[in-house]
Order: sequence, then structure tokens, then C-alpha cells
Amino acid sequence: MSVVGCELAPPGGVEDGGSILAQPAALSEQVSEAKQAIEQDRCFLESADDSACDWASYVYSPGDFAMTRDTGEAILVIDQFPYLHTGLLRYRNRLKGFFRARPGGHIEPASHTWRVPRVLGEVLTRFASPDFIPAASLGELVTPILTTYRGHVDMFGHGLTVFAALVDRVPHHAIVLLDVDSLFLSTLAPESFCAPGTDPGAQQRLEAVARTTADGLRGVMHEKGVRYINASFGFSMKVIREEWQRVCRSPLPGDDVLRAKLLAYAPIMDALFNTEGVFAVHASDQVQAPEDSPFDLASSAYPNRLRIGVFGALESGVDTRGRGATRLPDFAFPKPGDADLYINHGCDLYSNCNATPLRVAGLSGVGSGTLLYLSTSWAAPVALARFISLRQETSCSAPLSNPLIQQLAQELTPSECPALPEGKCIFQDPLKHKQFEVYRLGYTN
Repeated sequence: MSVVGCELAPPGGVEDGGSILAQPAALSEQVSEAKQAIEQDRCFLESADDSACDWASYVYSPGDFAMTRDTGEAILVIDQFPYLHTGLLRYRNRLKGFFRARPGGHIEPASHTWRVPRVLGEVLTRFASPDFIPAASLGELVTPILTTYRGHVDMFGHGLTVFAALVDRVPHHAIVLLDVDSLFLSTLAPESFCAPGTDPGAQQRLEAVARTTADGLRGVMHEKGVRYINASFGFSMKVIREEWQRVCRSPLPGDDVLRAKLLAYAPIMDALFNTEGVFAVHASDQVQAPEDSPFDLASSAYPNRLRIGVFGALESGVDTRGRGATRLPDFAFPKPGDADLYINHGCDLYSNCNATPLRVAGLSGVGSGTLLYLSTSWAAPVALARFISLRQETSCSAPLSNPLIQQLAQELTPSECPALPEGKCIFQDPLKHKQFEVYRLGYTN
């Protein structure tokens, strides 16, 4: 196996040839044993009262983090994680932290206990190995798990899907989770958020809470060695109006009051997109009016961020550098100017897919599946995985600094596409060209 760029050697050196591939025979035997154990666990399938079946509890602990090969550059995924889904038990060794913002703005460790059928828990934790095991290699377990434990495996969630699109594409990177719903100022400071515009101190109190939250975010980054952020969310006037109606339950105030509350998020966005040596992808949205979506605009205030769009083409026609596109794709979201980089999903709007569509790790922790629905939320983790692979291939020995981030971002969208806006190759197809660490390191072809 030949690897360009950095490769993390197995423990003890490379006397055995330095292979980082799993031993397929041993893994196959473990999968067969796990499948048999699940199929023999009949209680959950046959009993009308599953309370009499065999259950087990697993308390989440950062102490379970264990990776044989770890770059030391963790990824902070900020998304909807009200709890840790069943499938995340299989990845507990990859989770370096789980956090939530608390009222007042302080970021604190979050707790969680998985309560699952005992055999299922034993299977999932068995494959929560310090050595990387691709979810696709556990595909034989999908049907037995869903048949035996239907109703006991929670497989739905925006954050879970983002995680699944990312985790196996970056096998040597630890992941930190933070529940985005806890970042809403309507939750952190409801009295100040819901105060009318006639309260002169409400805005100052709201901004103070946001600064506390921003400081907490930077603290988590420092503590956990975060160098990458996936932000598949955003704050806009639409969000502020929805939060007012959900929390305040009173008539909407004027737009000037609501815009002031929106701008109170500025310290939080600065922490995410302007922290030294931390690169962020931000799922793009359509900007209707600049004053209503100030954080979605291109801005020199956020030099470490790329706004990510999506397009759907069965044949993108672009090479490994994005060259070849002579016009805008038939479908691209959002409109040009509202994203810095567009990722081909590999499927069109009618759920027709090419040979390399966006596949994600199975949401039950095993297997893999194709995402048919196009979204910038799913494109963002793909773009992040591509950025990380480029960094590992070309510059992994250098500390990730702001200048290096700018250099890599420019390399992702080189100025080699004269037919496109500003001549930049903003339409990329890393799925087609397999431009991710899981391929570069030889874990799968």
C-alpha cells in the first residue's frame, strides 16, 4: 500500500510492513458471532412485554475515548444532539466529549446513559474498537438488528445524519459533540430574549450571555484540541421569529428589536468562524435579504469559514480539482454568491443516483446507506472531510494556522475555471474521486 502525505504508523513501528488495514478474516468471524448472538436473542421479537427481556445500561464517559491512531486534531460537530442515539454507542471510543450550553451561557459536559437490549449493547461496544472499523464492513448486522430490535433503535435525527456522513470519512480524527439547540439565546437567557424593546438593559444582558457562551466554546476547543468545526445550522431573522413565537408567546415586536436580538449572536459566530487555527464548514442557506441573514453572508470577519452548498448531478464532468464545469449545474443550492463551495451529492431531485452517491455510516452504528435527499447540511460534513484529507495529504506536519487554512481553502477551489464566477472551481465532486482519508489511507477502495 502506498500512501501520499502523512500516515499514522501502527503501535510498535512498522516492522510488520506498517499495514493499517483491519484483518478481514478475524473481523468476519466476529461479525458472524455477533449476528448469531442477535438472532438468538428472541425475547424482544416475541415477547409482548419487553420489560421482562434482558436490558443493559451504558453510561457515556469521555474516559471511553480510545483511538489507536489519532491525529490530535479533533472535530467539533454542533448539531441536534438532545441525547446520544443508539448508534453512537458503537462510536463511543471516537467521542472525545459531549457538551451542552446551560442557562447563563456556560458550556458544560452533558451526561447520557444508553439503555439498550443487552446483546445489542454487547455487539455495538464490541466493535467500538480503538482500531478503526468501517461501518460498511458490519453490513451483515443491519438486518438482524432491525428485525430483532425494531422499536428499540433510534435511527432518526439531523445531528445523527451529519455525524454519519462524516465519521467514517475521517478515521483518524476524534469527534466532540455539542447540542446546537442549547445555543439558542431564547434558551440561555429567555427573560432577556423575550424582553420588549422598551427594556434598555435586556440587549446588554443578552449580549453578555452570548460572550459567555463564546468564551465557553473557545474553552472546549482548547481543552479537546478542536481544529475543525461542522456547523450545519444558522441564525437568521426567520429563526429569531420562530424562537420568539415558541418561547415568548407574545406578539412579535418590530423588526428592529428582532434584528438586535439576532446580532447578539455575533460573539458566538466569531468563536466558531474566527478562532485562530480552527477551520469551519457552514451549511449555506438562501439569503433573501442581507439584513435578515447577516451571518450567512461572505465576510472578512470570518476568515476560517467556508460556506457549503450542494448540487445534484449524475455526471458532474469535473476532475479532481473541479475543472471541467462550463456552466452552473441544473440544480444548485443556494444561489451563486451564497456559498463558497458546492459539493455534488451524486443524486438528482428525482432520487436517481450515479455510482458514487452520498453514502453514510448506518444510523444504527453498522452498515451504510445512500442519502437520497439533497441538503447543504449533508454536504457540509463531506466538504469538511475533503478539507481534512487535503490537509493530511499536503501539510499535516505543519500546525493548522490561519494562513494555512486560507491556503488550503484556496486549493479546494482553485482559480482554474474561467466559465464560473470569479474563475473559481466552486463545483467539486469528492465523492466521485474518493478524496477522503478513508480511501487515502487504504481502509477501503
